[in-house]
Amino acid sequence: MNRIILYYLENENILEALEKTVSEVLGGQCSLVQLGSLDEVQNYTKSSIILLVVDGTKKNLINDSTVAFFENYKQSRLKNVPIAACITPEASNSASLLINIGFTDYLFWSIDREDIFVEELGNLIKSKEDLSASFGKVSISVIDDNPVETDLLKQVLNIYGCKDVSVHYSVEEFKTAPTHADIYLIDLVFYQGVSGFSLLSYIQKIAPKSTIIMISSTNNNEAAKQAILRGADDFWFKPLNFSVLIPKLQRIAANITRED
Repeated sequence: MNRIILYYLENENILEALEKTVSEVLGGQCSLVQLGSLDEVQNYTKSSIILLVVDGTKKNLINDSTVAFFENYKQSRLKNVPIAACITPEASNSASLLINIGFTDYLFWSIDREDIFVEELGNLIKSKEDLSASFGKVSISVIDDNPVETDLLKQVLNIYGCKDVSVHYSVEEFKTAPTHADIYLIDLVFYQGVSGFSLLSYIQKIAPKSTIIMISSTNNNEAAKQAILRGADDFWFKPLNFSVLIPKLQRIAANITRED
């Protein structure tokens, strides 16, 4: 049976990127079906669908009908179908809310990062392997000046199977003895006003193929937008939600090990 991607989108630019993903990344080996509403998802069988893409840039996306849809979705035969929301960098602070409601993942969308979006969406669609196994094959470096949070994060990553985790408690410490890793989690603001953006640029130079995720305790949408525009792969707000963080990292790890 032909694979189907369902989409509920009003943004024509995102739709064009979705079509580009199907043609260039998936080799045209699936069909696109437009939905008039989320309720229409129930008309398709589980074996036909590989992804449902929803326009998270819509201001009215989070409403009673969306919540009701996910309540029914959890009880339906489609409960294992990934559902991804496309959000803009300005809406970074809504990411946790989307996951808590029931979305499987979210992808940052903007015109100037279309190629990155296409690649990330293609990776999400192709991610069929054991995520836990992949998680144990990658290295992660955490750079944060809060030792309690940093050590806790390392423990959690270890528990979920990622054993190669290094920690650094300051920018200076990291630059003195930089750790090369597949994934970097770096704080936005360090003590004495040191900006994480300088560290972002430094890591981009020494490890250009790595995945960089910035984290911050300040609910600053402009900072999140700047992080994405400067090349960060994602931006997470503290306190970190491990139910969101771990699956995201596992999917990133699966993509990294697949490329290797």
